[in-house]
Amino acid sequence: MSEIGQITLSPRVAIHRELEDTRQRFHALLDSLDDFDLYLPSANPAWTIAEVLYHIVLGLAYVPLEVKALQLGLRTPQPSIALFDRLNPLLTRMAAQRQNRQSLAAAYDRQHACVIQALQSIKPTDWYKGRHYPSYDPPILDGFVHIQDLFHYPAQHLESHQQEIL
Repeated sequence: MSEIGQITLSPRVAIHRELEDTRQRFHALLDSLDDFDLYLPSANPAWTIAEVLYHIVLGLAYVPLEVKALQLGLRTPQPSIALFDRLNPLLTRMAAQRQNRQSLAAAYDRQHACVIQALQSIKPTDWYKGRHYPSYDPPILDGFVHIQDLFHYPAQHLESHQQEIL
């Protein structure tokens, strides 16, 4: 449980607040740009700013799918690191080509709503279900990852890529 002053928050409430704060930070970042900025190179030499932003949205979309799989005891396919490192930029580039600030904002909000819905579906016995992940995106998606850890991924993912845009 997290503590704020004298108040102790349940994991669900604390995570919900973190997710909402992350959503607000994504929108503030997006609002600091204009549509022309989206086509500029980012600090990541492989991607434009739009591609980095869309990659952040894709990371968010991953969370509810993986949470549901872990709740059901299913194992989603895990490509090798080499294959993941090839597919990730390719799929991101293809999808980001048609994006603008409004579509990125709408896509983020749709995925955010799915993550919140997944959060509401968590039973007390689900929090520590998990599995081993290759080093897709350390420190969160690396080693044994619990469902609770997956809900922290959006904040960590935004933080790690935000510097590529600013």
